[in-house]
Amino acid sequence: MDFMAFGQNLRVDNALIDHEHQILIDCVNRLHDAIVNGDERMVVAKTLNDLIVYTQTHFYVEEELMRIFNYPAAEQHRQAHQYFKEMVLRVQVNFQQRVAMVPDSLLQFLKEWLSEHFLHVDKALADFLRGKALS
Repeated sequence: MDFMAFGQNLRVDNALIDHEHQILIDCVNRLHDAIVNGDERMVVAKTLNDLIVYTQTHFYVEEELMRIFNYPAAEQHRQAHQYFKEMVLRVQVNFQQRVAMVPDSLLQFLKEWLSEHFLHVDKALADFLRGKALS
């Protein structure tokens, strides 16, 4: 069973955003599995890096959509993205410097933050984009 499931409850009803959210959740599940299975440090590091890289790609896509369509709540949305990136990057730096392992609290943070972000912040963006190109 996956750590985090992408189901109807997390859909925002925008094909592009939902597709990217599914990939993001797959990355979270791979990180969870690597940690739970006790994979080698290098495997966990690569999986964490994959999550960070894909998150940055996804956030870029959303931020471009906000810019293109002049989304009124773009700044607050960008700030939420920035907060998430800072939190995850801090864990990555600590892990790379061998200060700490990837904590279980990161996995719970990912699950809770992404779920809330999808359901509220991204849903509002998807609703705004409805009727525009790419909806």
